[in-house]
Amino acid sequence: MSSLKGKVGLWTNSAQKARGHLHDIKALGFDYVTTRCIYKTGSGFAVNPPALQLFADGSTINLEMVAWAYVYPTGIQDQIDAIKDFFSQVGKCAELILDAEDEWLKQPESLAHDLFHGIAEAIGHRANLHLSSFCNPDKHPIPYKAFLSHCSSFMPQAYVFAPTTPATILGRTLGQAQPLVAGTLEHEFLPTVNDSRMLSLVKGGPFAGANVWLWDGDQQDRGVLGNENDWRPAIASYKE
Repeated sequence: MSSLKGKVGLWTNSAQKARGHLHDIKALGFDYVTTRCIYKTGSGFAVNPPALQLFADGSTINLEMVAWAYVYPTGIQDQIDAIKDFFSQVGKCAELILDAEDEWLKQPESLAHDLFHGIAEAIGHRANLHLSSFCNPDKHPIPYKAFLSHCSSFMPQAYVFAPTTPATILGRTLGQAQPLVAGTLEHEFLPTVNDSRMLSLVKGGPFAGANVWLWDGDQQDRGVLGNENDWRPAIASYKE
């Protein structure tokens, strides 16, 4: 079992933008923050230094910090080495989310095993691995089962974009993503949402917890920053 069960976490795509806001994030009711630990360079992958500082900041206010990495089917060893380098420099980190998306379409299961097993071995099984990916696997044939054989949870991206409704996204998540982990004791089902209305829909049932994408916002997602009044009551209600 991971340390994320029963909690609400917050993703940030920029550790720099989250710095100085951890007290605010904790006051909103978030139990942990997850930030990108490595990034792709022109020639490989490297540790994200601002993430190391954000982890240090979180430890000073007793806010759990979780690492995440966007992963690729190429440069397997380079990704393993970069994540190992991050873990050699960071303090406490018991959870690692691996975000696998379109680059993995129709890729062989062997590559998924090589990457996830390699990461687990390289960090000495220090952290639970989690898979973040699509909430509608039927439309995105990536090697889910191979990934999940190394993971503690599946975190489907239950994102709402108009005109699609929260109810439709919930249906896709339950109908397509849940069967990948249904009936297994070793896997938690932890959706990531980008709309405060989704929190009430993923409370209880098969869901062990929830994540929110994301703190800093972008052209596609509003983000929590600047929209705290939407999220504060939704988080409080989720936790009741």
